[in-house]
Amino acid sequence: MFESSATRVVRASTSCGVADLLSRAGNTVTARMVREPDERWDRVPQAYLLATKSGRP
Repeated sequence: MFESSATRVVRASTSCGVADLLSRAGNTVTARMVREPDERWDRVPQAYLLATKSGRP
């Protein structure tokens, strides 16, 4: 997990709901990647989001 004061990476099985929640909270989703499941380990697509925190406390 990458972490700094400005960004955080969120890993989830679906990005749509998480990206929407981040946006509604005032954050900016700057990148998203969705990969197809690897049938050996995954059953669903895997999503990775990069979001910038808002300026709110």
